[in-house]
Amino acid sequence: EKSWVRAYFDEAYLWYSEVPVVDAAAPAYSNDTSTGFYTSIDGYFEALKVTSKDRFSFTYPTKAWDALFQSGQMVADGIQWHYDSPTPPRNMRVVFVEPASPAANAGVQRGDTLVSVNGISADDTTPAGVTVLNTALFGSTTAAYSYVFSRAGVTQGAKSIAKLANFITDPVPQTTVLTDANGAKVGYLLFNDHLATAESRLITAINTLKAGNVSDLVLDLRYNGGGYLYIASELAYMIAGPTRTA
Repeated sequence: EKSWVRAYFDEAYLWYSEVPVVDAAAPAYSNDTSTGFYTSIDGYFEALKVTSKDRFSFTYPTKAWDALFQSGQMVADGIQWHYDSPTPPRNMRVVFVEPASPAANAGVQRGDTLVSVNGISADDTTPAGVTVLNTALFGSTTAAYSYVFSRAGVTQGAKSIAKLANFITDPVPQTTVLTDANGAKVGYLLFNDHLATAESRLITAINTLKAGNVSDLVLDLRYNGGGYLYIASELAYMIAGPTRTA
C-alpha cells in the first residue's frame, strides 16, 4: 500500500520533484490495527505532500467516499470552514451552514468566527489543543463539542454541536428567480456537490428557472468541491444546450 502511494506521487503529483524524503518504514506509517491501517497510510500520504504549496490533496476511505457520492451521506455537522492560515491568527470562519444540519439547528450562521472548542482557543498551538480542534472540526467523531463563536465582534454563548453519522447533504440547496433593476429575470442556482443525488435536483432547478423565463444565470460554485464529471456535463448541457456543448 505504501509503495502504491509513493508511486502515485511520482506519476501524478504536480510537485513530484519536490516531495520530501520520508521513511516509509517508520512506526507512524506501519501501524496495522484491528480496524485496519488507513490512519497509517493517510499519515504517510500527508507526510509526502509539499505542504508549502499543496492545500488541495487528501485521502478518503473508499466506503465513506462511495456513501457520499452515491447518496450524499457523510459524517458531518453541516459547517464549511475557511481559515486564513494554519498558524495563528487562524481567523476560522463559517462560510456555509447546511440547512437542517446540527449546526443550523444550534443557530450557527455564515460569518460566525470560531473563538474556542471545549475551552481550547481557536489559535491554540499545543499538540493536545490542535488535536482537539482538528478532531472537532474535521474529524469523523460523533461526540458533542462545545463551540463558542463571535458574531459581528460579539462573543456568543456556547453551543453544543455533534456530527451526525449519516447526515445527508443537499447538493442544490437554493434556486431563486430574481428581478434586476431593469426588470429582467435573473436565475440564481447554488450548486455545492457533483453527487449522484444532484442529478434530479439540478433537473428540477433548471426547470424552475426555465419556467421563470430567466435571461441570465448566476451559477454559484463557491462551496463546490467537485465530484462526478457526468454531472458537470449534464449541467453544462442543460445550461448551454447541444450546440455549445457538442
